[in-house]
Amino acid sequence: MKTSLLLLFLLLCASANAARPSPDISGPVFLVPAGPLDFDKPYLDRINKKLCVTNADCGRAVFLPEFGGEWSVSVYGADHAGRRSGSFQITLLEARHNLRGSSRWGWRWWDVPPWLVPVKRTDVAIDRELAEAVRSAWTAMLKKTRMPKPNEHPPADEPSPLGGYPVQFSVTIPQGKILQGTDYDSPHHTLPDEMVNIGFALQDYVKASPENRPALREKLLRRLRIFEKRVKQT
Repeated sequence: MKTSLLLLFLLLCASANAARPSPDISGPVFLVPAGPLDFDKPYLDRINKKLCVTNADCGRAVFLPEFGGEWSVSVYGADHAGRRSGSFQITLLEARHNLRGSSRWGWRWWDVPPWLVPVKRTDVAIDRELAEAVRSAWTAMLKKTRMPKPNEHPPADEPSPLGGYPVQFSVTIPQGKILQGTDYDSPHHTLPDEMVNIGFALQDYVKASPENRPALREKLLRRLRIFEKRVKQT
């Protein structure tokens, strides 16, 4: 009798686990077109001049917090003429202060003039496999960029770790066309949220010590491939 009850319990547990939804990313599955929104042209020009100074033929992410310095991470293997070189690298550019130059309450005496804000640059060489994994994942996601339909209401029951600021993504595809998309405060466990988190992971990779990068590289590769697979399944 006890054996029968035990078998029944194990069967029920297996059934419950089979019925339990997998932890796959769900929710919104696309980015929206990049646009100026409430940012004025001088601000966007400063972002491009200070944080988008390299190529990004394998992908770029630009983080635009309202407070604190903006930053970008770019992955590329081409010179400014668009010719592929034999090496690839990641460039992290971090503004020391916010490039808006003033807050929503107007100019403050402690605000640093945006044209004087220093930007820290860090370059790290990477291999072709990692660079192409970023390019492939970015391309797959950015090809789905579109405006939400009238009946689409992305879930907002969980706060974003970003606190509501936008992240702009881009990649240059072989035909020379630039694909772009922006994430605005997506909920956790969505495809846009995962793309944002990969941007943070790329930042961590650049900042890591050389001896720690091999392990981070393997994690990044797995994460990028899983992400791309999930994007293509949607």
